[in-house]
Amino acid sequence: LQRIGRLYDLERQAKDFSIEDRQRLRQELAWPELEALHQWLLQTRAQTAHGGASAQAIDYTLKRWPALPNQPCGSVLSA
Repeated sequence: LQRIGRLYDLERQAKDFSIEDRQRLRQELAWPELEALHQWLLQTRAQTAHGGASAQAIDYTLKRWPALPNQPCGSVLSA
């Protein structure tokens, strides 16, 4: 949850930025956070027992991971 919180913090910081500055912030700071989150999910899933709620939640997230943009051009956290 802390990783996701950091992503939301970045979006809050960028709220009044220009489009270019927002894209730069996402490229430099948000994208590495997303990559780290993905790695954490993969590692955690490998150590999680099958069938449990945690495994199901991680599987759900990983199954949908490809739907994220390849680069953080737009906010993945927009409301």
